[in-house]
Amino acid sequence: MERRTVRTRGAAAAIALVLSAGIALPAAQKKTVVPPGKSPELAKQLGAILDAQKLTNFAAPDPATPNRYVSVLYTPGVEIMMAAAVFDGTDIDYYIYQKDFSSAFNQLRVSPTAKDRLLVEDISADGLVPQPAKDAVPDVVTTGTEKKTFDGNFSDPHVVNRSKPSFDDYTKWFNDLDAKYAQALGVLIAALKK
Repeated sequence: MERRTVRTRGAAAAIALVLSAGIALPAAQKKTVVPPGKSPELAKQLGAILDAQKLTNFAAPDPATPNRYVSVLYTPGVEIMMAAAVFDGTDIDYYIYQKDFSSAFNQLRVSPTAKDRLLVEDISADGLVPQPAKDAVPDVVTTGTEKKTFDGNFSDPHVVNRSKPSFDDYTKWFNDLDAKYAQALGVLIAALKK
């Protein structure tokens, strides 16, 4: 009986020493984290500019791509909905000239003639969040007909689960779509600062 007590105390002391020394736990016991993207800072900047100019929607041409436009529907502190697409014709230019940004947004979001469409539902207007808090509404990005929901639901890198995307795939999708969203936010910010 005394040997067990000594062993138990020794094991408890070893665990306490490991924890107090800050020694890293094995990788299997660590929470896997997707690094944040570039869009949060830009989403905050856009929100601040829209608030200052008392705007809830806006649209602008993308100077880097001919016939590409970016538009936003903004609800302060609640959501940024962004639509970007290549749109042939003069409709979007006309809407921008008339400051009818909501019509520009709707055309880019639903028109069958819009190509290379990017739709973002940025919940809380805080940029894309790869792993939202428990019970939080996730951000959603749609490119063409492919929809990605960033709910943090991916397969643990140490355990294969074919019903979920792998951590590497999830991280790649997040990084690619966050970069596209950040670029589109940059277009809007630059146009609003003119």
